[in-house]
Parts: sequence; C-alpha cells; structure tokens
Amino acid sequence: MRKLLLIWGLPVVIYAGFWAWYTNLGGPISPAEAETYLAYFETRDVDAVRLAQLQRFMAEDDGGDFVMLNLLDLKSEAAGADLATNPAFSGAHVYKIAALDKTIAVPVHDGLPLADPRVLLFFVLMSLAGLLNAFVRR
Repeated sequence: MRKLLLIWGLPVVIYAGFWAWYTNLGGPISPAEAETYLAYFETRDVDAVRLAQLQRFMAEDDGGDFVMLNLLDLKSEAAGADLATNPAFSGAHVYKIAALDKTIAVPVHDGLPLADPRVLLFFVLMSLAGLLNAFVRR
C-alpha cells in the first residue's frame, strides 16, 4: 500500500507544483500594467506602428496562454512583456527588434491542448507511474 501511495502520490505532487508554477493565475494585463509597458517601449524609441500593435496586443489580452509562432511558449501576454522589458536582455534588444522585420513572430492562442506542457507532463508522469506500478513488486 505504501509503495502505491509513493508511486502515484509523488507524480501528483510534482504535477500540482508544476501546474501552480506554470499556470497564469494573475489574469489579463491591467490597464496600469499596459501603460507601464508602453511607457517603457516609448523610451526605447519604438516606432508608432509597433507601439500601436503592442497596445492592441495588450488590450486584447484575455489572460490565457499563447504560443509565439517562432515556437516561444509563454505563460501569458504579461510574461512576454516582462521578458521584453527585462534589463538583462536590454543589450541585445536592439538586434531583436531589428530582426523582427525579417522574422515571423506572431502570438497565437493555442487551441491544441496536446502542445501544452502541462498536458505533456501529465501524460509523462502518469505513464511512468503506470510502468512503475506494473513492474514494482507489491
């Protein structure tokens, strides 16, 4: 009985911890947060067209997950804005902005749940637990 609890309980605890860390529980970007991000980009001399795109992007935020078409998976629009405004990346940011003109990077709300890391981890953990359950002597 104790082995079964360990075999199935440990994956549940790991999954619950990952789910709580990965899932955006903060909701959509607030108007105050949007203004903060826009003010930051205005100080970086981002052109008016990009500012308008960013403003529309943040205004349409529903708080849900999205995937960048360039395969960058982010927890939410707020996470993307936090990443873009992080000072650790400011030196290379000029090059990233310049490269966007030649790169397809479009946020897409993913309708396929199998691509969600939470779903993948669930299946991996449950598969491993099932294999352990089958091979561990009771």
